[in-house]
Amino acid sequence: MNRGARQSEPAWQSKPSWFGRNRLALRLTLLTSVIALILAALYTTFEIQAQKQNLRAEASAELKSLGETVEPALSASLWELDTERAEIVLYGLLHAPGVDAARVTSIQGEAVNLGPELNRDNVVTIALSIQSPQNDDRLLGMAWLSRDLSSRKSALLDHSLASLAANVGRTLLIALFLLLLTHFLVIRRLQKIEDYTRTIDSKKLATPLKPTSSRNRAADSIDRLEEAIDSMRRKLLRDIRLRERNRKEIIIFANALASIAEGVVILDERYRLISMNASAERLLERSNKTSVGLSVQDIIGENLGPAFQALTKDALSTRQRWEGQLWIERANDEGFPALVSLSLVQHGPDNKNIILVFNDVSRYRQFEERMDFLRHHDALTSLPNRRFITRLLERRLSHGRLYPALLMLDLDDFKTVNNSLGHDAGDRLLQSVANRLQDAISGDDIIGRLGSDEFAIIHDTEEDNNSLPSICQAIESAMTRPFHIQGHEIHLSTCIGIARHPSDGQDANTLITRADAALYQSKLHGRSSHSVSQREIIESNKIRFRISADLRKAIERDELALYLQPIVKLSNSRITAMEGLIRWNHPEQGQISPGDFLPIAASSGLMPRLNEWVLDHACEILSQLPPDRPEGFRVAVNLSADAVHDRNLPHKIASCLAQMGLNPRLLEIEITETAVMKSQKLSRSVLEQLRELGVTVAMDDFGTGYSSLAYLRQFPLDYLKIDRSFVTGVPDVREDCGISQTIMTLADRLGIKTIVEGVETQRQRDFFRDHGCDEAQGFLFYRPMPAAEAGQLLKASAADKQQNIEIKEGHE
Repeated sequence: MNRGARQSEPAWQSKPSWFGRNRLALRLTLLTSVIALILAALYTTFEIQAQKQNLRAEASAELKSLGETVEPALSASLWELDTERAEIVLYGLLHAPGVDAARVTSIQGEAVNLGPELNRDNVVTIALSIQSPQNDDRLLGMAWLSRDLSSRKSALLDHSLASLAANVGRTLLIALFLLLLTHFLVIRRLQKIEDYTRTIDSKKLATPLKPTSSRNRAADSIDRLEEAIDSMRRKLLRDIRLRERNRKEIIIFANALASIAEGVVILDERYRLISMNASAERLLERSNKTSVGLSVQDIIGENLGPAFQALTKDALSTRQRWEGQLWIERANDEGFPALVSLSLVQHGPDNKNIILVFNDVSRYRQFEERMDFLRHHDALTSLPNRRFITRLLERRLSHGRLYPALLMLDLDDFKTVNNSLGHDAGDRLLQSVANRLQDAISGDDIIGRLGSDEFAIIHDTEEDNNSLPSICQAIESAMTRPFHIQGHEIHLSTCIGIARHPSDGQDANTLITRADAALYQSKLHGRSSHSVSQREIIESNKIRFRISADLRKAIERDELALYLQPIVKLSNSRITAMEGLIRWNHPEQGQISPGDFLPIAASSGLMPRLNEWVLDHACEILSQLPPDRPEGFRVAVNLSADAVHDRNLPHKIASCLAQMGLNPRLLEIEITETAVMKSQKLSRSVLEQLRELGVTVAMDDFGTGYSSLAYLRQFPLDYLKIDRSFVTGVPDVREDCGISQTIMTLADRLGIKTIVEGVETQRQRDFFRDHGCDEAQGFLFYRPMPAAEAGQLLKASAADKQQNIEIKEGHE
């Protein structure tokens, strides 16, 4: 089979032999040799003829010269009619070189012949007229001298043949040289072009044809042939790449056309089917093969009849496109609504096609209806969402004859359910709450979910709002019954905020704002409570919002300051530490109490930034305080609960101290017992890392929270701070004295030092000093002061101590 394949292979594709590769050179050499040989033969022939003529001419000239020499003798002999003398003269001529025969004839007819009979073809004969010696021009006779040229011609022929042989040899050598020269200068270059074109394919088209000769000289025909082939290669490569790209694009478009969900039908100018894609076959339930040539009216339905075709033709002729919605029929006479687009595609002046694209929009209509529902309803409970509740409330307000009230509800401790039982249980609980609320309200009321665990109810009331207590009671009654979710019994309570029209607002947004403010106030009152909107609440919320916004700017504008309040040792009233207390000097409102802005910072998420600010400024102040501070001196700062639960807090504090080059013992971190109890394990880990770092740890406001010995033993503490609420009644109130004594005893047994804060009288100082309290702070000793003033106080305190030491040494 391979042999047959090789036999059927075209001759130009087979590998030629050396003779085959140099056939052109051989032909050129052979032709050149033949022409050279012919020219050599002709040249030799002409040369022989010329030499023959030259030989005859030379012989004739020599014979004539000899004749002229002997003519006087012959003239005298014939004048005297002395034949013997004439014979003697002729005999003498025969012995002369170059004379082979001689003959003399007188006018009387007497003749003398000497020499052999010669062949006329090879004989040169001259005739001499013998004149009278008397110079009277009288003819006495004729003399003929002959020379035989046979020997001369034979030598001439031999010479000519030798010359011909030499010419033939030279011609063959020249032919061989031409063959080699043609091979190296022409055939080899042509062979390289042949090899390149013979083996070229689509992969090798990118490789250019390298020139076979130097480009320094003027281009010859082969150079131009190479350039032409290379130019053809580039064009062919561009064409192949273009065709390949077009082929890929066609495949991509064909695959895309076959895979898109829209039905695509290609029609001719008379709206007859040329082709349609798989989606069109599926949507129409027709086969492309059996439908080719049918009119679009037969395929899609009467809606695409002559009237439609006339309408769309006008649109296509002007805009090249038509879009609309049509009812399309399937092969089984069922139909569906479709969005149809017609486009006119023109391939030439007389070649046009109409592309019809359609899609079943019945599913999209259902989807749009579902999306419209989700835009206005909560996906979990199917209740109206905040946007829809606002719109419904606006509609109720626009009627004018109604007095709608807006009730906003918030579930107490819903986050605990989510965190403990999981979000799936939380979702089921919200669905159950929505169902109960719908059962609890009247048919005209509207309930919606605003987000997370917050609901809203639009309730139409009379002008006196007498129905509001009853609906609140119905809601609270519905919420008090336990919920059974995933095998768990869950008890919930709710807080309600109420805003009424028109007393609390004339528009929906105002009512929502005031109901939300009332809800916030209700949460402050505790569980299962409701609160009606009041203007004071609104104003309070506005103030809170304004303070929150200004506080963000205050951090950036450096309006905050860290004041220091000294802490003294009760045994000698000397300064041992200072507590950093944040202050805010508002540019418009002046000094704002920390009790006013810190709760707002906590609720608005600003506490992490404040914690960072306090730490940075405390370290900066420590680096600026005089070096001769008391032994064991420290600066205490209060951090929020978020900081204690931050795993990176030890790293942040270590970085801040290292940046300022401070000993960690100079810093004291104060945290509240409420903060550490929220996440005991994490808090204990963070506090242990702080102790390992060398930072002093104090528990602030002790006694106001859990105050449990079991909990207290778990945390690595250096100090307990007795809250000022137990100090006010000391020493007159027995309960305050008992609590304070218990805290000091508890701390002493655990090896923890105590600090009492808020000491304002001498009696309070004496009480806590006498009962073993280590340190104290309060207005009795020092008020909070700027950092610069605190530095001067430390210098003065150090100088007094040195003076006392010197006086004591003097007395001794």
